[in-house]
Amino acid sequence: HEAPTLAFSPLVGADMLADAETTVHLDLYKGFEYGVLVLEGSLRIGQDTFSPNELAYLGCGLDAIALELDDDTRVLLLGGEPLNEEIFIWWNFVGHSKAEIAQAQQEWEAGDTRFGDVPEFDGDRLMPPPIPWRMMSDT
Repeated sequence: HEAPTLAFSPLVGADMLADAETTVHLDLYKGFEYGVLVLEGSLRIGQDTFSPNELAYLGCGLDAIALELDDDTRVLLLGGEPLNEEIFIWWNFVGHSKAEIAQAQQEWEAGDTRFGDVPEFDGDRLMPPPIPWRMMSDT
């Protein structure tokens, strides 16, 4: 199915729910990069098992996949054109360099307004753990 929404690059997203143990065979577009996020239940791909909040990164180049879903399992298949550039991810930050990530973390910890506020939340801002590459360079 194709959603009648504005998109800036080809994307795919599918929410799948298995109410009984099943194997789903999917055809994939080789030029896309894919991942499967487990929301509930358990997913097996080949010899690997994934649990809730785990992402099965499938990469690029696949033309088909078999997903083995336990009963009461819900997963999201996500994919699209690869970005073709190096992307760094740390905690809740995404950037094009380690310096961008470090800057974002510093701004977050300082309460920078670029991150906004959550209305009606009166708790302390959650603080990220230390950046691992900074810890490695300090030793």
